[in-house]
Amino acid sequence: MAAPHIAGLAALFRERYPTWSPAAIKSAMMTTAFDHRSTNNPLLQGAGHVNPRRFFNPGLVFDAGPEDYRAFLNGQGIPADPNLEPIEAFNLNLPSVSIGQLVGRQTVTRTVTAVADGWHRYTPRVEGMPGVRVTVSPRSIALRRGQQATFTITFERTSAAFGEWSTGYLIWTSGRGRDAITVRQPLAVRPAAVSVPAEVSGEGASGSVEMTVTGGFIGEVAVTTAGVVPGVEDSGTLTPGPLALTNDASNRLYTFSVPEGVTLLRGELDAANDSDDMDLYLFLHIDIGTEDGLIVLLDSGVTSAADERVEIFSPPPGEYMLLVHSRSTESSSSDFTLTRFLVGEDAGNLTVSPNPIPVTYRQEATVTVSWSGLDPTVPYLGWIGYENTARRTIVSIN
Repeated sequence: MAAPHIAGLAALFRERYPTWSPAAIKSAMMTTAFDHRSTNNPLLQGAGHVNPRRFFNPGLVFDAGPEDYRAFLNGQGIPADPNLEPIEAFNLNLPSVSIGQLVGRQTVTRTVTAVADGWHRYTPRVEGMPGVRVTVSPRSIALRRGQQATFTITFERTSAAFGEWSTGYLIWTSGRGRDAITVRQPLAVRPAAVSVPAEVSGEGASGSVEMTVTGGFIGEVAVTTAGVVPGVEDSGTLTPGPLALTNDASNRLYTFSVPEGVTLLRGELDAANDSDDMDLYLFLHIDIGTEDGLIVLLDSGVTSAADERVEIFSPPPGEYMLLVHSRSTESSSSDFTLTRFLVGEDAGNLTVSPNPIPVTYRQEATVTVSWSGLDPTVPYLGWIGYENTARRTIVSIN
Protein backbone atom coordinates (compact mmCIF):
# COMPACT_ATOMS: atom_id res chain seq x y z
CA MET A 1 0.00 0.00 0.00
CA ALA A 2 2.97 2.35 0.26
CA ALA A 3 3.15 3.12 -3.48
CA PRO A 4 -0.40 4.51 -3.90
CA HIS A 5 -0.07 6.53 -0.70
CA ILE A 6 3.19 8.10 -1.88
CA ALA A 7 1.77 8.73 -5.35
CA GLY A 8 -1.26 10.48 -3.86
CA LEU A 9 0.90 12.61 -1.54
CA ALA A 10 3.15 13.52 -4.48
CA ALA A 11 0.07 14.68 -6.40
CA LEU A 12 -0.91 16.92 -3.49
CA PHE A 13 2.64 18.25 -3.36
CA ARG A 14 2.63 18.97 -7.09
CA GLU A 15 -0.64 20.87 -6.72
CA ARG A 16 0.96 23.23 -4.21
CA TYR A 17 4.31 23.47 -6.01
CA PRO A 18 3.56 22.82 -9.71
CA THR A 19 7.07 23.77 -10.88
CA TRP A 20 8.93 21.34 -8.62
CA SER A 21 10.63 18.39 -10.29
CA PRO A 22 9.89 14.77 -9.32
CA ALA A 23 13.37 14.58 -7.79
CA ALA A 24 12.73 17.65 -5.60
CA ILE A 25 9.39 16.23 -4.40
CA LYS A 26 11.04 12.91 -3.60
CA SER A 27 13.78 14.76 -1.72
CA ALA A 28 11.26 16.67 0.38
CA MET A 29 9.53 13.43 1.35
CA MET A 30 12.78 11.68 2.23
CA THR A 31 14.52 14.39 4.26
CA THR A 32 11.46 15.13 6.45
CA ALA A 33 10.55 11.49 7.16
CA PHE A 34 10.50 9.98 10.65
CA ASP A 35 11.57 6.55 11.95
CA HIS A 36 9.53 3.40 12.13
CA ARG A 37 8.69 2.16 15.60
CA SER A 38 10.71 -1.01 15.09
CA THR A 39 13.90 0.34 13.49
CA ASN A 40 15.84 3.40 12.38
CA ASN A 41 18.14 1.47 10.04
CA PRO A 42 18.05 2.99 6.51
CA LEU A 43 18.60 -0.47 5.00
CA LEU A 44 15.35 -1.64 6.63
CA GLN A 45 13.14 1.46 6.56
CA GLY A 46 14.64 3.56 3.78
CA ALA A 47 14.28 7.22 4.74
CA GLY A 48 11.42 6.32 7.12
CA HIS A 49 7.73 7.21 7.28
CA VAL A 50 6.64 10.09 5.04
CA ASN A 51 5.48 13.08 7.08
CA PRO A 52 2.76 15.13 5.28
CA ARG A 53 2.80 17.72 8.06
CA ARG A 54 6.42 18.58 7.38
CA PHE A 55 7.26 17.79 3.78
CA PHE A 56 5.83 21.06 2.42
CA ASN A 57 8.67 22.87 4.18
CA PRO A 58 11.80 20.75 3.71
CA GLY A 59 14.22 23.69 3.91
CA LEU A 60 16.67 22.19 1.42
CA VAL A 61 16.09 19.87 -1.54
CA PHE A 62 18.40 17.63 -3.54
CA ASP A 63 17.29 18.19 -7.10
CA ALA A 64 18.20 16.26 -10.24
CA GLY A 65 17.07 16.56 -13.83
CA PRO A 66 17.25 14.49 -17.02
CA GLU A 67 20.88 15.44 -17.67
CA ASP A 68 21.91 14.19 -14.23
CA TYR A 69 20.35 10.80 -14.87
CA ARG A 70 21.85 10.54 -18.36
CA ALA A 71 25.29 11.31 -16.89
CA PHE A 72 24.61 8.61 -14.27
CA LEU A 73 23.77 6.10 -17.02
CA ASN A 74 26.97 7.06 -18.84
CA GLY A 75 28.85 6.28 -15.64
CA GLN A 76 27.24 2.82 -15.47
CA GLY A 77 28.51 1.97 -18.94
CA ILE A 78 25.13 2.60 -20.58
CA PRO A 79 25.58 5.19 -23.36
CA ALA A 80 22.92 7.85 -22.78
CA ASP A 81 24.44 11.17 -23.89
CA PRO A 82 27.93 11.54 -25.43
CA ASN A 83 27.93 15.25 -24.56
CA LEU A 84 27.79 14.62 -20.80
CA GLU A 85 30.65 13.60 -18.54
CA PRO A 86 29.84 10.32 -16.75
CA ILE A 87 29.38 10.42 -12.99
CA GLU A 88 29.80 7.68 -10.41
CA ALA A 89 26.62 6.21 -8.96
CA PHE A 90 27.40 7.57 -5.48
CA ASN A 91 27.59 11.11 -6.88
CA LEU A 92 24.07 11.17 -8.32
CA ASN A 93 22.44 14.05 -6.45
CA LEU A 94 20.12 12.05 -4.19
CA PRO A 95 19.36 12.79 -0.52
CA SER A 96 20.64 9.35 0.51
CA VAL A 97 24.25 8.20 0.25
CA SER A 98 25.20 4.56 -0.24
CA ILE A 99 28.65 3.10 -0.90
CA GLY A 100 28.63 -0.64 -1.40
CA GLN A 101 32.42 -0.99 -1.41
CA LEU A 102 34.19 1.51 0.83
CA VAL A 103 37.91 0.93 0.42
CA GLY A 104 39.73 3.09 2.95
CA ARG A 105 38.30 6.54 2.24
CA GLN A 106 35.69 7.88 -0.17
CA THR A 107 34.34 11.40 -0.78
CA VAL A 108 30.92 12.09 -2.30
CA THR A 109 29.44 15.39 -3.48
CA ARG A 110 25.94 16.78 -3.06
CA THR A 111 24.24 20.03 -4.07
CA VAL A 112 21.25 21.48 -2.22
CA THR A 113 18.78 24.19 -3.18
CA ALA A 114 17.20 26.40 -0.50
CA VAL A 115 13.39 26.44 -0.64
CA ALA A 116 12.57 28.00 2.75
CA ASP A 117 11.65 31.69 2.96
CA GLY A 118 14.32 34.04 4.25
CA TRP A 119 17.95 33.38 5.12
CA HIS A 120 19.05 30.22 6.96
CA ARG A 121 22.32 28.77 8.17
CA TYR A 122 22.44 24.97 8.33
CA THR A 123 24.96 23.04 10.41
CA PRO A 124 25.52 19.27 10.05
CA ARG A 125 25.78 16.51 12.61
CA VAL A 126 26.13 12.76 12.19
CA GLU A 127 24.07 10.09 13.93
CA GLY A 128 25.16 6.44 13.90
CA MET A 129 27.81 5.23 11.43
CA PRO A 130 29.72 3.02 13.91
CA GLY A 131 33.30 2.28 12.90
CA VAL A 132 33.27 4.91 10.14
CA ARG A 133 34.56 8.49 10.42
CA VAL A 134 32.29 10.96 8.59
CA THR A 135 33.58 14.44 7.75
CA VAL A 136 31.42 17.16 6.14
CA SER A 137 32.86 20.18 4.34
CA PRO A 138 32.09 23.04 4.71
CA ARG A 139 31.06 22.96 8.37
CA SER A 140 27.96 25.03 7.65
CA ILE A 141 26.06 26.48 4.70
CA ALA A 142 24.08 29.74 4.61
CA LEU A 143 21.47 30.27 1.91
CA ARG A 144 18.50 32.37 0.87
CA ARG A 145 15.55 30.92 -1.00
CA GLY A 146 16.59 29.82 -4.49
CA GLN A 147 20.31 29.73 -3.76
CA GLN A 148 22.40 26.57 -4.07
CA ALA A 149 25.37 25.18 -2.16
CA THR A 150 27.64 22.21 -2.79
CA PHE A 151 29.22 20.18 -0.01
CA THR A 152 31.24 16.99 0.35
CA ILE A 153 30.92 14.04 2.71
CA THR A 154 34.04 11.95 3.34
CA PHE A 155 33.71 8.43 4.74
CA GLU A 156 36.73 6.64 6.21
CA ARG A 157 36.73 3.22 7.81
CA THR A 158 38.18 3.11 11.31
CA SER A 159 37.01 -0.09 13.00
CA ALA A 160 33.91 -1.21 11.08
CA ALA A 161 33.94 -4.86 10.03
CA PHE A 162 34.71 -5.61 6.39
CA GLY A 163 31.66 -6.72 4.45
CA GLU A 164 29.20 -5.35 7.04
CA TRP A 165 27.04 -2.26 6.57
CA SER A 166 27.49 0.78 8.80
CA THR A 167 24.41 3.01 8.75
CA GLY A 168 23.25 6.33 10.12
CA TYR A 169 22.13 9.82 9.16
CA LEU A 170 23.56 13.21 8.31
CA ILE A 171 21.24 15.83 9.80
CA TRP A 172 21.34 19.50 8.79
CA THR A 173 19.69 21.91 11.25
CA SER A 174 18.75 25.57 11.04
CA GLY A 175 17.22 27.43 13.98
CA ARG A 176 15.92 26.14 17.29
CA GLY A 177 12.72 24.99 18.91
CA ARG A 178 9.49 24.91 16.97
CA ASP A 179 10.93 27.07 14.19
CA ALA A 180 13.88 24.73 13.55
CA ILE A 181 14.28 23.17 10.11
CA THR A 182 15.91 19.73 9.94
CA VAL A 183 17.07 17.96 6.78
CA ARG A 184 17.92 14.28 7.28
CA GLN A 185 20.02 12.27 4.84
CA PRO A 186 20.17 8.45 5.16
CA LEU A 187 23.73 7.03 5.03
CA ALA A 188 24.92 3.46 4.43
CA VAL A 189 28.45 2.28 3.64
CA ARG A 190 30.02 -1.17 3.54
CA PRO A 191 33.80 -1.33 4.08
CA ALA A 192 35.77 -3.62 1.78
CA ALA A 193 39.29 -4.99 2.11
CA VAL A 194 40.21 -4.22 -1.50
CA SER A 195 38.98 -2.39 -4.58
CA VAL A 196 39.12 -4.66 -7.61
CA PRO A 197 38.21 -4.45 -11.31
CA ALA A 198 34.80 -5.76 -12.30
CA GLU A 199 36.20 -7.77 -15.20
CA VAL A 200 39.46 -8.69 -16.92
CA SER A 201 39.80 -10.40 -20.27
CA GLY A 202 42.39 -12.33 -22.25
CA GLU A 203 42.72 -14.74 -25.13
CA GLY A 204 44.40 -17.99 -26.09
CA ALA A 205 44.63 -21.55 -24.79
CA SER A 206 47.02 -20.34 -22.12
CA GLY A 207 48.17 -16.92 -21.03
CA SER A 208 48.00 -14.28 -18.34
CA VAL A 209 46.84 -10.73 -17.70
CA GLU A 210 47.76 -8.24 -15.00
CA MET A 211 45.24 -6.30 -12.95
CA THR A 212 45.49 -3.64 -10.24
CA VAL A 213 43.86 -3.84 -6.81
CA THR A 214 43.80 -1.15 -4.11
CA GLY A 215 44.04 -2.00 -0.44
CA GLY A 216 41.60 -0.82 2.21
CA PHE A 217 43.91 -1.83 5.07
CA ILE A 218 47.41 -3.19 5.74
CA GLY A 219 47.61 -6.98 5.55
CA GLU A 220 46.79 -9.86 3.20
CA VAL A 221 43.70 -10.80 1.21
CA ALA A 222 43.08 -14.43 0.32
CA VAL A 223 41.74 -15.17 -3.15
CA THR A 224 39.40 -17.88 -4.47
CA THR A 225 38.62 -18.80 -8.08
CA ALA A 226 35.68 -20.33 -9.94
CA GLY A 227 35.95 -21.66 -13.49
CA VAL A 228 36.98 -21.03 -16.11
CA VAL A 229 34.37 -23.00 -18.06
CA PRO A 230 33.56 -23.10 -21.79
CA GLY A 231 30.47 -21.38 -23.11
CA VAL A 232 27.63 -22.95 -25.13
CA GLU A 233 27.00 -21.13 -28.41
CA ASP A 234 23.79 -20.83 -30.45
CA SER A 235 23.18 -18.74 -33.55
CA GLY A 236 20.24 -17.52 -35.59
CA THR A 237 18.68 -14.88 -37.80
CA LEU A 238 15.87 -12.49 -36.85
CA THR A 239 13.87 -9.72 -38.48
CA PRO A 240 12.63 -6.63 -36.56
CA GLY A 241 9.24 -6.93 -34.92
CA PRO A 242 7.30 -6.81 -31.65
CA LEU A 243 8.67 -8.37 -28.47
CA ALA A 244 7.09 -11.71 -27.50
CA LEU A 245 8.05 -14.55 -25.20
CA THR A 246 7.99 -17.12 -27.99
CA ASN A 247 9.82 -18.31 -31.09
CA ASP A 248 8.87 -16.31 -34.17
CA ALA A 249 10.53 -14.21 -36.87
CA SER A 250 11.56 -11.49 -34.37
CA ASN A 251 12.19 -13.53 -31.20
CA ARG A 252 14.27 -16.58 -30.36
CA LEU A 253 13.73 -18.40 -27.06
CA TYR A 254 16.32 -20.73 -25.55
CA THR A 255 15.48 -22.89 -22.52
CA PHE A 256 18.06 -24.62 -20.31
CA SER A 257 18.50 -26.05 -16.84
CA VAL A 258 20.74 -24.67 -14.10
CA PRO A 259 21.90 -27.38 -11.67
CA GLU A 260 23.03 -27.07 -8.06
CA GLY A 261 26.44 -25.50 -7.55
CA VAL A 262 26.34 -22.88 -10.31
CA THR A 263 27.93 -19.65 -9.03
CA LEU A 264 27.53 -17.45 -12.11
CA LEU A 265 25.10 -17.48 -15.04
CA ARG A 266 25.83 -15.21 -17.97
CA GLY A 267 24.36 -14.75 -21.45
CA GLU A 268 26.20 -12.79 -24.16
CA LEU A 269 24.52 -11.63 -27.36
CA ASP A 270 26.74 -10.72 -30.31
CA ALA A 271 25.00 -9.24 -33.36
CA ALA A 272 26.78 -9.69 -36.67
CA ASN A 273 26.04 -6.07 -37.64
CA ASP A 274 27.00 -3.47 -35.02
CA SER A 275 24.41 -1.06 -36.46
CA ASP A 276 21.53 -3.33 -35.46
CA ASP A 277 19.57 -3.00 -32.21
CA MET A 278 18.99 -6.33 -30.50
CA ASP A 279 17.94 -7.06 -26.91
CA LEU A 280 18.50 -9.94 -24.51
CA TYR A 281 16.33 -11.09 -21.58
CA LEU A 282 16.93 -13.66 -18.83
CA PHE A 283 13.92 -15.40 -17.24
CA LEU A 284 13.41 -17.98 -14.51
CA HIS A 285 10.51 -20.41 -14.96
CA ILE A 286 8.91 -21.49 -11.68
CA ASP A 287 6.46 -24.39 -11.52
CA ILE A 288 3.44 -23.32 -9.46
CA GLY A 289 1.08 -26.04 -10.60
CA THR A 290 -0.44 -24.16 -13.54
CA GLU A 291 0.02 -24.78 -17.25
CA ASP A 292 2.33 -21.81 -17.87
CA GLY A 293 3.87 -21.54 -14.40
CA LEU A 294 5.39 -18.33 -13.13
CA ILE A 295 7.94 -16.58 -15.34
CA VAL A 296 10.23 -14.08 -13.57
CA LEU A 297 12.45 -11.56 -15.36
CA LEU A 298 15.88 -11.64 -13.70
CA ASP A 299 17.96 -9.39 -15.96
CA SER A 300 17.80 -7.64 -19.29
CA GLY A 301 20.09 -5.97 -21.80
CA VAL A 302 17.95 -3.43 -23.63
CA THR A 303 20.29 -0.61 -24.67
CA SER A 304 20.45 0.78 -28.20
CA ALA A 305 23.62 -1.25 -28.84
CA ALA A 306 23.80 -4.34 -31.03
CA ASP A 307 25.48 -6.51 -28.36
CA GLU A 308 23.94 -7.17 -24.95
CA ARG A 309 24.74 -9.09 -21.77
CA VAL A 310 22.75 -10.52 -18.85
CA GLU A 311 24.10 -12.23 -15.74
CA ILE A 312 23.30 -13.29 -12.21
CA PHE A 313 25.52 -14.60 -9.43
CA SER A 314 24.46 -17.67 -7.44
CA PRO A 315 21.34 -18.48 -9.49
CA PRO A 316 18.95 -20.91 -7.80
CA PRO A 317 18.71 -24.29 -9.56
CA GLY A 318 15.82 -24.49 -11.97
CA GLU A 319 14.61 -23.92 -15.51
CA TYR A 320 15.77 -20.74 -17.25
CA MET A 321 15.11 -18.97 -20.54
CA LEU A 322 17.18 -16.57 -22.65
CA LEU A 323 15.17 -14.49 -25.13
CA VAL A 324 16.79 -12.73 -28.09
CA HIS A 325 14.69 -9.96 -29.65
CA SER A 326 15.36 -7.96 -32.82
CA ARG A 327 14.20 -4.37 -32.34
CA SER A 328 15.66 -2.78 -35.48
CA THR A 329 18.19 -3.74 -38.15
CA GLU A 330 20.13 -1.94 -40.85
CA SER A 331 18.98 -4.49 -43.44
CA SER A 332 15.93 -6.75 -43.54
CA SER A 333 17.36 -9.22 -41.02
CA SER A 334 20.20 -9.68 -38.55
CA ASP A 335 22.41 -12.66 -37.70
CA PHE A 336 23.46 -13.20 -34.12
CA THR A 337 25.41 -15.50 -31.80
CA LEU A 338 24.25 -16.21 -28.25
CA THR A 339 26.70 -17.66 -25.73
CA ARG A 340 25.69 -18.85 -22.28
CA PHE A 341 28.00 -19.72 -19.40
CA LEU A 342 27.28 -21.75 -16.27
CA VAL A 343 30.25 -21.24 -13.95
CA GLY A 344 30.54 -23.71 -11.08
CA GLU A 345 33.41 -24.22 -8.68
CA ASP A 346 37.15 -24.03 -9.33
CA ALA A 347 37.99 -25.90 -12.57
CA GLY A 348 41.74 -26.01 -11.84
CA ASN A 349 42.70 -23.94 -14.90
CA LEU A 350 42.70 -20.45 -13.37
CA THR A 351 45.27 -19.12 -10.90
CA VAL A 352 46.04 -15.80 -9.20
CA SER A 353 49.49 -14.72 -8.10
CA PRO A 354 50.35 -13.76 -5.45
CA ASN A 355 47.77 -15.50 -3.30
CA PRO A 356 47.17 -14.16 -0.70
CA ILE A 357 47.60 -10.63 -2.01
CA PRO A 358 49.65 -8.32 0.25
CA VAL A 359 47.88 -4.96 0.42
CA THR A 360 48.66 -1.54 1.88
CA TYR A 361 46.10 1.10 2.80
CA ARG A 362 45.09 3.13 -0.29
CA GLN A 363 48.03 1.74 -2.29
CA GLU A 364 47.83 -0.18 -5.56
CA ALA A 365 49.14 -3.73 -5.99
CA THR A 366 49.64 -5.68 -9.21
CA VAL A 367 48.16 -9.16 -9.48
CA THR A 368 48.67 -11.69 -12.28
CA VAL A 369 45.76 -13.81 -13.48
CA SER A 370 46.80 -16.92 -15.46
CA TRP A 371 44.95 -19.69 -17.31
CA SER A 372 45.98 -22.86 -19.17
CA GLY A 373 44.68 -25.93 -20.98
CA LEU A 374 41.81 -24.20 -22.80
CA ASP A 375 40.33 -24.84 -26.24
CA PRO A 376 41.29 -21.72 -28.24
CA THR A 377 38.16 -22.00 -30.43
CA VAL A 378 35.75 -21.66 -27.50
CA PRO A 379 35.11 -18.70 -25.13
CA TYR A 380 35.58 -19.31 -21.39
CA LEU A 381 34.33 -17.56 -18.26
CA GLY A 382 35.18 -17.62 -14.56
CA TRP A 383 35.55 -15.31 -11.59
CA ILE A 384 37.86 -14.35 -8.74
CA GLY A 385 36.60 -13.80 -5.19
CA TYR A 386 38.32 -11.88 -2.40
CA GLU A 387 38.31 -12.30 1.35
CA ASN A 388 36.29 -9.66 3.25
CA THR A 389 34.60 -8.14 0.19
CA ALA A 390 31.46 -9.01 -1.73
CA ARG A 391 32.91 -7.83 -5.03
CA ARG A 392 34.27 -10.28 -7.58
CA THR A 393 36.31 -9.99 -10.75
CA ILE A 394 34.92 -11.84 -13.76
CA VAL A 395 37.54 -13.42 -16.02
CA SER A 396 36.62 -13.67 -19.71
CA ILE A 397 38.85 -15.62 -22.14
CA ASN A 398 38.12 -15.45 -25.88
